[in-house]
Amino acid sequence: MLDERSEYAKEYLAGASLAFGLVLLTFQGLNAYYAYTGVGQEILAGYAEAFFTLFLGVHITGGVLGGYLVGRRREEKTIQAGVFTGLIAYIIEYIYYLIFEGSFPGSPWAVLSFVGGGTIGAYLATVQRQRRLHDRLARTQQRYAFEDMLEEIEEKIEETEAILAMRGYRYERVEPREFFDYMTGETPTGDTVTLRDVLDNRYLLVHELVEMSELKKRGIPLGKDTVKTFHPEVYEAHMNAFEFELDMAVDEGDQAWVEQRLKLVDSWLEDELMPPHLASVCRRLMEKFSGNVKKEG
Repeated sequence: MLDERSEYAKEYLAGASLAFGLVLLTFQGLNAYYAYTGVGQEILAGYAEAFFTLFLGVHITGGVLGGYLVGRRREEKTIQAGVFTGLIAYIIEYIYYLIFEGSFPGSPWAVLSFVGGGTIGAYLATVQRQRRLHDRLARTQQRYAFEDMLEEIEEKIEETEAILAMRGYRYERVEPREFFDYMTGETPTGDTVTLRDVLDNRYLLVHELVEMSELKKRGIPLGKDTVKTFHPEVYEAHMNAFEFELDMAVDEGDQAWVEQRLKLVDSWLEDELMPPHLASVCRRLMEKFSGNVKKEG
């Protein structure tokens, strides 16, 4: 317990010293500049409000820096650590002014600024820690999810590759890890089709593997950020895959699937992120396949 408290005391002192050091260096630097340029006290008096603002800003910044660095070291009571760091920084500054200046007229504002800044810095450290923990948990969950689904993904890819080969498609091999990352990454359009939806539907499997293959042929890596980073290229590959998918459905006489999928084209035409030159491709595909949809009545 004593060793733990001693370690905490060292961390508080280090953070507080850093906070006060920033303040000290700032004002010592200003003093040196004014002494070098020969600026008189009467001129400086005209900038009292500006100096007060600087005084508050530097103290808050120092408090944020010290509180953040100490907060990063604490697993619990992080905000409390920021407050303590700010208070210790103020005590150090108070002692400094008493020794070298004889008084500290800005004392109330200094303690408020240091403690406020320390609290903010500690809060930022807490938010960052929580974000890192969330990201770590998400990566762990994704890793286990991939491992649990690896055998199924490999099997589905092999089955779909056989279909692509029979249809004469020049296929660029997609690895299970690439498939998983691409399907579970974020999309700017908020696509609602899930990995499970794709694995359970042979048409969607054909579509996605053709889409990924087309991207790999262009040298585009498949990963979590592919859709967001290479959105225009992904949209072009998507159109190629869509046409291939519907050609296959037509050949198999699955008019219901063709009709279901053609209903998506209007939403694509309204998508502001779709490259303008693909609008004509959407219309061409609509004209090409609409004849395979049964007319009502």
